[in-house]
Amino acid sequence: MLRRDSFSEWLSDPSYNIALTLNFNSPVSLVNARGAVKKLFGVVDRKLLGARFNRYTTGRVDGVFVFEHLKSNIHAHGLLQVDPRSVDRFASIFPTDGRGSWSEIWKAGTQCLRHAHDPAGFAGYLAKEQFASSAPETMLFLREFYAQQG
Repeated sequence: MLRRDSFSEWLSDPSYNIALTLNFNSPVSLVNARGAVKKLFGVVDRKLLGARFNRYTTGRVDGVFVFEHLKSNIHAHGLLQVDPRSVDRFASIFPTDGRGSWSEIWKAGTQCLRHAHDPAGFAGYLAKEQFASSAPETMLFLREFYAQQG
């Protein structure tokens, strides 16, 4: 319970402005699911920032995904920080008809994008299945994939 509450409190930051659910709609391992999300956000950042997106330290999409139902219908709920100037372009990458960049990465994939007007509410939803015993791999922080600056 403590992990879920702490996680929920941390993610209630109002700078998280997009909630995104990625559905796989086909069997997938957690390792492959994480890899698909990584690949997707490379595509997203490239579309928003250009081919040299990995050189940017600001402006990239940041946030966290939580993977649920690992043994049945695996899907990922995300709470994201998207530059307010890029929200409309970001939303166009995930059209409401369910087809877009995600279905290009994962053929059976569909998505649901919402503007997170209530980040605390979305954070509580994301954290609903997080327990002290939850494997760390069930959470994916997009910042993990940023190129190391040094």
